[in-house]
Amino acid sequence: MTKMQSVELRIALPDAPRELYRELSVMLLDSLSALGASALVVGDGDASALDADVLLIVGDCQAFQKLPRLLNTARHRPFTILWLLDSLPPESLSFRAERIGSRLWVYNDALLFLRTRAAGLVRLMPITLRRKLGSAACSALLTGFGREFTFPQHKSLDAPSLYEILGRHEWLRSARQAGLLDAICVSTPAKKRFLDRVGIPSQFVPVGYHPAMGRGLGLNRDIDVLFVGELDYGRRRPIVESLRGQLQHQGIQLTVISAGCYGKERARLLNRARIVLDVPRFTWDLAGIRMLMCMACGAMVVSEYTGDPEPFESGKHFVQARAERIPDVVAHYLKHEHERVEITDAAERMIKSKLTLRDCVNRVLSAFPGPDIGVWAPAQAKRSRCA
Repeated sequence: MTKMQSVELRIALPDAPRELYRELSVMLLDSLSALGASALVVGDGDASALDADVLLIVGDCQAFQKLPRLLNTARHRPFTILWLLDSLPPESLSFRAERIGSRLWVYNDALLFLRTRAAGLVRLMPITLRRKLGSAACSALLTGFGREFTFPQHKSLDAPSLYEILGRHEWLRSARQAGLLDAICVSTPAKKRFLDRVGIPSQFVPVGYHPAMGRGLGLNRDIDVLFVGELDYGRRRPIVESLRGQLQHQGIQLTVISAGCYGKERARLLNRARIVLDVPRFTWDLAGIRMLMCMACGAMVVSEYTGDPEPFESGKHFVQARAERIPDVVAHYLKHEHERVEITDAAERMIKSKLTLRDCVNRVLSAFPGPDIGVWAPAQAKRSRCA
């Protein structure tokens, strides 16, 4: 009998700002309920989270700016678990680059203060201008440190993305040094390897499949190749546009959806695709949730090479290839449908039988050592809008 079958826990899930993670929160609530836990979604920094037995932070730790202060000032705090799903730096990051990243995080705090003071003015700016200003600020801060952040796997990382992964590492390091994190789980082997190198203990727990991620709808697969994802990052747009041209030269149409595709609309789109192209922002790390959604909907994933794809197997559940080989790989599997269907069927069987979200959540919560606890339902806690 597992711990979750014998112990009823009161769990607080901080509300994530990104739409994808809001969807995931609903799936987590359902999985936790199936495990016999009592879980509620609370706001970032909401003091009602302190009444829980377990504070489960899921997704991008940087999104939760108020939690560290709340936990730092609390007389009593819950057992706090971070399940990190977003990318960290590669394990090849030098120690000097780590120190530079730490300083940048201090500068970021100052910039946050200035942005707060000038919030009214910033809101008047067009979003395109705000993005350009943010990118320029990141580039200026990183000027002169280019060699420290040149990774063998990824030589063209844009400044905002680099700033993001360095800040995520600094958030995690600072929270752990302050004693705010009792356990850390990471969704890919790449994240664990980086944390092992910097001396931060963690457990590898991939994200699992939940029925809300999608299912086969029996639709006509009239889209040869599909890419779904934001293009406003340094490396994605040129790669996707290059692949579009190369595929078109072979008579293959690449359909690109760059924004506003979630829930049922996304599931229907994936059900129409034969192949879904994955171009990761960070070539050393796997995009687990995106792959689960594609596999659940019967679309074959062709991903740019990212190294260790555990818990998936390249060639069995999906296909990895270097960017220059992707057009030929796509053409091969479009011509050999039986091979493509063999891979999609194997992927669907695996995620639905061996990689469920419920089992993965249970593994994350196995870190909690607490006793039997009653049902938790504080009136002030904020329920998920989709629960």
